[in-house]
Amino acid sequence: MKNGGYKLKELGKDITLLYGFAEECCMYALKGRDKVLLVDTGMGTGDLKKALGAIAPGLPYVVVNTHGHADHCGGNSQFRQIYLHPGSYADADRAEEGKKTLPAEIEVEGISKYEWKKLPVKEGDIFDLGGKTLEVIETPGHTPGCISLLDREDRIIFGGDLVVSKDHCTHMLAYVEWFRFSTVSIETLLRSLEKIAARADEFDFILGGHDAFLLDKRYLYQIMDMCRSILDGSAEPFHPQLDPHYGSIICWKLESADTAILYHDEIIFDRGATE
Repeated sequence: MKNGGYKLKELGKDITLLYGFAEECCMYALKGRDKVLLVDTGMGTGDLKKALGAIAPGLPYVVVNTHGHADHCGGNSQFRQIYLHPGSYADADRAEEGKKTLPAEIEVEGISKYEWKKLPVKEGDIFDLGGKTLEVIETPGHTPGCISLLDREDRIIFGGDLVVSKDHCTHMLAYVEWFRFSTVSIETLLRSLEKIAARADEFDFILGGHDAFLLDKRYLYQIMDMCRSILDGSAEPFHPQLDPHYGSIICWKLESADTAILYHDEIIFDRGATE
């Protein structure tokens, strides 16, 4: 199984994209002089350790989840320990339980599985890879435990699903059919976006958890404007033809041709958020 079953694509010096199964997130391997850091573990549809060995032979690794959804932490059990924010613990546990219902064809034979240990991260924590550092920024938005990672050397923010590409909408869902998520409000999402924007002199691009487009940091302001229009009531909702399991109360709010926010109407303000 070449490269552990993953396609590998170099996005820049010492930044490699890993992608496999259609519904998996984009995973990024960031290589320093002394270590390699893996951002997210997808759905575990390949051998991640083998892929890391192909990217950075002989280097030790650390693994970080941007948040606890199944398409970002489904491969956690291939490792003994994972760094993630405590606000993502409950989601990650639900994702682990949900793996029992996944189709057998995405299971990979011959890979050791572990009862992985959760290692907490918080605002300001630094991962020093040797010549490359990643700083943890707490950015609740897509979920309460979302974090972003600032790579100052490459001037990139790895934002998970806080900021996704122009081909995806930002999901702020409390539930889809029977499955409940922990979520936060549009108000909280806006605060996190403003927090990142306040550090715009430290980065040029954003890499999100899907599609692996290098998004110009100016894209942040489109999403911030959209959040503000939802909060002040000036955005007009419409109901696209979604799969029925999303339910009729979901709306998209569009303020530009580039992006959208998909959310439940009752979770606009902080008082509607759930843990």
